[in-house]
Amino acid sequence: GSQEERYEEMYQMIADNGGWKNMNITENGWSTFEYGVDPEEAAVNLVKQNILSERYDLIGSYWYDLIDDGEDMSNREPFFGIISNSRKPKPAYFAYAQLNEKLAGSIYMGEIKQGSARIFVYAKDGLPTLVAWAPDGEETIFAAGDISVEDIYGNALNCVYRNIHLTNSPVYIKCSDKSWFQTAAKNEIARDAENWIVK
Repeated sequence: GSQEERYEEMYQMIADNGGWKNMNITENGWSTFEYGVDPEEAAVNLVKQNILSERYDLIGSYWYDLIDDGEDMSNREPFFGIISNSRKPKPAYFAYAQLNEKLAGSIYMGEIKQGSARIFVYAKDGLPTLVAWAPDGEETIFAAGDISVEDIYGNALNCVYRNIHLTNSPVYIKCSDKSWFQTAAKNEIARDAENWIVK
């Protein structure tokens, strides 16, 4: 299954067996060797890994690893780094830098779903920062108020009449509409009640 499906299965297994168990992923990564994932896909997966780790309450989630350990493209093991063996940054390096910049000092508020889109809401400097993508490939969401949209590398994206076209690659959305906070918090409370109180 997909990364998202694996997180959900792990979370649900714990919830179904009483909950309140710490979750921790000691190594997580995607090899970019000859038959592995494309470096751009590895960058997308890195961003999702960090967002999903907060969504599913992980106490730790660690990327393996920083620098590729070799240069033999037929060997899977050496190519999990976000920096090549020759010390050239891969796309995942730049995506990680943007993730840290966009969410530094923020507080995770919760998740909102619109159609097939997954929207993760953070509070930063008193305003919502959203991280959103469409697991099924494409979806359009609407965000009211003043908004700006950037891809995982910090490149500005256009949107028409505040309609944001999503793909499987996450985007960052800064907006002035604080109602995202209320909806996200309500969803988190409902989720916790269903998993930990009702059961």
